[in-house]
Amino acid sequence: MKARSISHHENPIWLLKHFSSDCDGMLWMGFKNTRDVKLLNVKAAFKRNDANTRIDYQRREDGTFQQVKSDPDEKSLVNFDGQTATAVSDLLASARQWRDTSMVPRVPAPETVEMCKRLIVAQARRPRESQDRSGLFGDKHDLYLDVLFKIAEEDGQQLPSRDVLLEDPRVIAKLDDITQNRRATFASGDHPILASKEQEFLAPLGLNIAVLDSTTAEFVIGSHGITITQGQNSWLPLAPDVAISFSNKPGGIGIGMCVNEFVEEHNRAALSASERIAGRSKEAIEKLLATLD
Repeated sequence: MKARSISHHENPIWLLKHFSSDCDGMLWMGFKNTRDVKLLNVKAAFKRNDANTRIDYQRREDGTFQQVKSDPDEKSLVNFDGQTATAVSDLLASARQWRDTSMVPRVPAPETVEMCKRLIVAQARRPRESQDRSGLFGDKHDLYLDVLFKIAEEDGQQLPSRDVLLEDPRVIAKLDDITQNRRATFASGDHPILASKEQEFLAPLGLNIAVLDSTTAEFVIGSHGITITQGQNSWLPLAPDVAISFSNKPGGIGIGMCVNEFVEEHNRAALSASERIAGRSKEAIEKLLATLD
């Protein structure tokens, strides 16, 4: 039986490879709290052990329960990564061909556009920092106990008081397991309600592509995943020279050159929301961290 995965990437490896220098699998990562800048392999970047692990309990023969960990949500994300990596490669090729040849851009296939739209949503759900920003995963112990007491009342079962339960570390551990499972489900989006909400959200939207033609600026990617700029637009950098966002034209595709000022705004916003940022060049990361001082 295949071993359960443990190392989970909040920004997928295939995406980080686009930011590596000379496609060698290495990128520069800056740490906001220490101002350190380190050269890391993409396999070690934006990694969190057991980020998408599920925790369940299985009854033993003696009636007690044992903890069982599994990774169906991470498997779902791995499958999604395979699809989106191909779609993004197609989109990058189209964007760069347009920039470099001034030809009418080759329109990506509709399925490519849809996968890229889904990717933006996925990167809003996947990283822990973005999950925390949503407010969905704070201290929900009282909410969980509300549900528990309701079920117990319906079953005619008497439970200890709320205060007693909240003072028991075993109870707290089980409530934290519930939060972890909710995080895993949210990250993968592998749930009928999440899938329906995503489809409803994306239906009226198109895709904007920003292309950079400059040797003096480059997009960086943050541990928050997506970058929310001043206009409250959600951007996802796909490479140092290309980023995508939603448009308000259903099924439409907009493409345009972006100026250095927009790249600087994007990168500052990425740093503002992220504890770690990464990019192709050490100089770009150092320059961005210096804006904090």
